Amino acid sequence: MKPKRAYTPPAGYDERALIAAAQVRTKAGKPTPRALAAQTTLLRQWTPAIAKQAGLHARRRGLPFDDLLQEGSLGFLHAVNKFDLKQPWRLWAYAYRWVQAYIRNAVMAAQLINMTTTQADRQLFWQAGAIEGRLGLTGDDSEDCLVRVLVQRLRSEPKPRGRPRRSKEQIVRDFLVKRAAALHPVSLDAPRPDLD
Repeated sequence: MKPKRAYTPPAGYDERALIAAAQVRTKAGKPTPRALAAQTTLLRQWTPAIAKQAGLHARRRGLPFDDLLQEGSLGFLHAVNKFDLKQPWRLWAYAYRWVQAYIRNAVMAAQLINMTTTQADRQLFWQAGAIEGRLGLTGDDSEDCLVRVLVQRLRSEPKPRGRPRRSKEQIVRDFLVKRAAALHPVSLDAPRPDLD
């Protein structure tokens, strides 16, 4: 296996000068034309790294790659505007977290809006996809295996007021039903095959 090579910028590429140019604003707070050109140059330079992060989430969650790439690019531009040139680290070391945050917010907006109601559901959402991918779960026993693993990882949920506490297994099974419904939406306008 080849060792990973560190990113090497092309000759004549001065990242710090481009960041400084990208942060210039007019009196109204809008970027100058030179700042927009610098932002475009930085974005083009770092698009492969942003695309890699977007691709990971697109494969795991089944969301459109282009949408996640666009969200990651917005996160990168936000990081460029907030980057402090006095710090010794490189731009990507700082921008990585912003790219991840914007992509995760897009994933949550796309899939979680109708699905999660509790902290346990949000916790399970992020763990379920990773566990399925790592274990390669397929077949009849895949759901039972996923339930066992998720029950072990689930932190205890606070007891809701006025309702009995649910078991961890019941929380996981309820979550999997909600997730299946969210990942495979049903249209009320579509004809039902059993009525033909």
